[in-house]
Amino acid sequence: MVYIDHVSTAPTSNPNVKRTTVLFSDGVKASLFDTKRVAEIQTLYDEGVPVTYVTEQKGRFVNLVSVTRAGAPVSSANDEAVPGELRADEIAF
Repeated sequence: MVYIDHVSTAPTSNPNVKRTTVLFSDGVKASLFDTKRVAEIQTLYDEGVPVTYVTEQKGRFVNLVSVTRAGAPVSSANDEAVPGELRADEIAF
């Protein structure tokens, strides 16, 4: 189980942009600049619930892609692209 250990927000060199840094209990530290997602992350931290997260390495920085409550269903933008079951007569040979 992974938990959020710390959430902090700090200004950047651009006065209109703030960086939020999230430290997870497994030692991973990642940042994001999307202020809309900070409230969700802060709620998960305040509740002390286990989470799952996805990060991506961009040069020397680790960016936080997503954070969800552990066990919550994960939706994907590609869900509509996944076809349903095919019948035998629909398969081209």
